[in-house]
Amino acid sequence: MLLPVAGILDVLDNYAFVRTSGYLPGVSDIYVSLSQVKRHGLRKGDAVVGAIRQPRDGEGNGRQKYNALVKLDSVNGTAATEVQERVEFEKLTAVAVDTHVAVAENAGPIGRAIGALTPLALGQRGLVTAYSPHLAAGVLREIGAAFAENSPETHLMYVQVGGRPELVTELSRSFSGEVIAAAADRSAEDQLTVVELAFERAKRLVELGHDVVVLLDSLTAYGDAISAVSPLQKGSIIGYEPATARALSTLLAQARNVENGGSLAIYAAVDQLSTANDREQERVANWLYTTDITVEGVCPEPGIDVISSFALNTAELVGEQAANAVRQLRQAVQSGELDSIELNKQIAATKSVHAVLQLAK
Repeated sequence: MLLPVAGILDVLDNYAFVRTSGYLPGVSDIYVSLSQVKRHGLRKGDAVVGAIRQPRDGEGNGRQKYNALVKLDSVNGTAATEVQERVEFEKLTAVAVDTHVAVAENAGPIGRAIGALTPLALGQRGLVTAYSPHLAAGVLREIGAAFAENSPETHLMYVQVGGRPELVTELSRSFSGEVIAAAADRSAEDQLTVVELAFERAKRLVELGHDVVVLLDSLTAYGDAISAVSPLQKGSIIGYEPATARALSTLLAQARNVENGGSLAIYAAVDQLSTANDREQERVANWLYTTDITVEGVCPEPGIDVISSFALNTAELVGEQAANAVRQLRQAVQSGELDSIELNKQIAATKSVHAVLQLAK
């Protein structure tokens, strides 16, 4: 007798498992041989549906023994026989972002600052750098709310690493999308597994032509996990070792807008205190929301550093008039004509993105 099973495929060095209880290893996982992976053209992050043989009573003699996949029915919602011809994510052609996504209608000060000064788009590669993890998380949630309301077909993933366990509970109850987490009570190995498998899952969806948004909270915690399991890659007071910094940049660089359909947007939080001198990731990003520590203490929302924050291709996304208004605000702060704290207070007092742009007049 066969029993149905389903889950996310995690391919390791010598074998693979269908993770049936989420993105972390579990006692009900299903063993898949590498020969099966190769024969069916399976990839890490595939959503697999199949079957196992019903275990006999007492089988395993008390030892942990994983049931093996004996039948494969579908992969990512497609018949198993049809997945061999799919394109590889790395071979998809990346193009400039061109599809603007407005912030939510009821957006708060952070959302209004994003909508006016750093507009969102499918396929962006974004960093949220903040001294306050709470503020960084608030920015990520506003981004998620924007895509949930104005791009509802987009697959939203909130990847939480190293956070408080109760925060994971809160996210799972309030976030309009998939929540994938390895909280602070999980090992560094588990935290790496969650991030890497979640990103592979996102890539498999993009290969099918879907638009995906990954909110990573945080890139700093992911780097810390790499350092914890790799003794030769310990962090320092000026940032991570080159190999770790490169791994973080590579992860972020996977974001892209794909020619002829599909996109992967990544918005990752970064702790300014731990990576203040590490600009490797900023060189890769095409979107940045950074906070000003002098503003955070007075006006924590939006707390934005108008001079440093940016979105590439702003004019193409929201029009030349809006782009000019952003330039005027930035130049006013840069020249000292407008104080950054005062601008943040004015943004907080507005009621819409349009009203923020009107501050340039």
